Amino acid sequence: MKRLNIISAILLILLIVVVMLFSTSVLFDVERVNKATLQYRNGIITADYVAGNATMQDVLQIRLKSGDIDTVLANYEQYNSVKSIQLFNDSLLEIVMGDSINSYSIKTDTVVVPIKYK
Repeated sequence: MKRLNIISAILLILLIVVVMLFSTSVLFDVERVNKATLQYRNGIITADYVAGNATMQDVLQIRLKSGDIDTVLANYEQYNSVKSIQLFNDSLLEIVMGDSINSYSIKTDTVVVPIKYK
């Protein structure tokens, strides 16, 4: 019985160490690079390139920051740069995005994102 308690305690300590190592490792770090910014009412619309890691892919993320609220409007996986960003009628956002390697543009697309302001 005493031997079982000692083995259980050792296994519990090992489990805690493993969980702490995984939770504090760089496996979950996210690098965010701002590609474009636009003022919108009382907030800011940003287009950020979020570099992928072991747990997620690279994305171009469109965010609306208003006060303490940070809302993701859209994610685009095939793009890593923003050519232009424009606001239409205070409710539509036109973004010209591209996929580039070393400043050489491979493809460019235009998307329209509806803005749902709360």
